Amino acid sequence: MKNFIITLVFAVFSLLMPATASAENASLTINNRSGYTLTVKVMKVSGGLFQTVTISPNSSRTIYFGASGAFYCKTKAERWGETLYKKGGSFSVQCDSFGYTQGSLDFFVSSGYGSSGSSISKAEFEKNN
Repeated sequence: MKNFIITLVFAVFSLLMPATASAENASLTINNRSGYTLTVKVMKVSGGLFQTVTISPNSSRTIYFGASGAFYCKTKAERWGETLYKKGGSFSVQCDSFGYTQGSLDFFVSSGYGSSGSSISKAEFEKNN
């Protein structure tokens, strides 16, 4: 059986905007660069679910933030009866009068070594705290 690994690549660009910057400007675009259907839970590091999105193979979704904070993602990748679970590292979002974050998160599924993030169980993925 192949060992599939979800590789997470995170890039954040903080853009300085005037003090009138809208809170709606902070965003994270999640790019699914695989043939798997992804369910991504964006979790608050301080505890709790922020948002859940489902992303079709080879497509993208953008989520928006109304306040600064620290977050991480839990991911479920499904295809042809195979399900993979991963937990990624934390990232920060800035959304205040000094500026906002525009970030992207790319998901790849590949065989072999070199993944980022750690494997988690289905039970851990389903927890929202």
